[in-house]
Order: sequence, then C-alpha cells, then structure tokens
Amino acid sequence: MQPHNQTYYRLVRDDNTLFWLLQCVGWIGISLLTYLSLSVPYEQYEWSYLGHNIGQSLLGFMLSTPLRYLYRAVWNWGGIRALSQWSVAPSFWPWFGQRCDCSCLCP
Repeated sequence: MQPHNQTYYRLVRDDNTLFWLLQCVGWIGISLLTYLSLSVPYEQYEWSYLGHNIGQSLLGFMLSTPLRYLYRAVWNWGGIRALSQWSVAPSFWPWFGQRCDCSCLCP
C-alpha cells in the first residue's frame, strides 16, 4: 500500500481522529468562507470583522463538540434516531427557503 493511502485509511478507520479532523477543518473553512465572501468583497478589513468571523467559528466549534457526545449517548435508544431525523431536518427548511431562490425546486 502506498504511503498516502495508509494515511487516508488510518484517518477513516479511526472515528475519533476523523471527527476532530473534520470538526477543525470544517469550522476553519466556514470562517475563511465567511471572511472571503463578506469581508473581502465589501472591503471590511477592520479587526472587528475579523474577530467576528473567528468568534462565530469558535462558538460553533464549542457548541457542536458536546453535541457529538450527546448524539453518541442517545443514538442506540431506538426511536430517538427516527425522532431526531424527523424533528431536526425540517427545522432547516425555513432557513433554506429564506436564503435560496426556490423557484428551481418548486415549478
């Protein structure tokens, strides 16, 4: 097996390492995306805007980390899995509908 494949399979096989890798990369990516899409085009280079971007990512990181342990604790409770899928997913539709032109989804 080639060295780059070994690293990939080691990361994918270990759930803990994969979670932390995706958690860190995801929140750093959100912060960079927010900075590049909101601060750079509008030339908002003040420290307050940069601090806001970093702060929102840190807050998201701190709020989503305990959720991992909560979800892992209740995942095998039977009906909790179905309940979580049916109660959490629809809560995103109003957010999605406000931020997208849904004419392509609803003819």
